[in-house]
Amino acid sequence: MELLLVVPPILEQRRIVEDLDRAISSSKVLCGSLGESITLAKERRSALITAAVTGQIPLEEMRA
Repeated sequence: MELLLVVPPILEQRRIVEDLDRAISSSKVLCGSLGESITLAKERRSALITAAVTGQIPLEEMRA
C-alpha cells in the first residue's frame, strides 16, 4: 500500500508554526482575561445578593 503525502517547504512550515504559536499565545491571554472577568462577575453577584437579602437595597429602587 502506498501513500502520497504532500508536505509544504520547510520555510512555509516554520511560518505556519509561528502563526500557530502567536494564535495560541493570544488565546491564552484572552482566556486569562475571561477568567478574571468571570471571577469578578461572581463576586459582584454575591455582593448584590447579600445587599438585597440584608435590606441594603430598597425594593422601590429595584422596581423602577
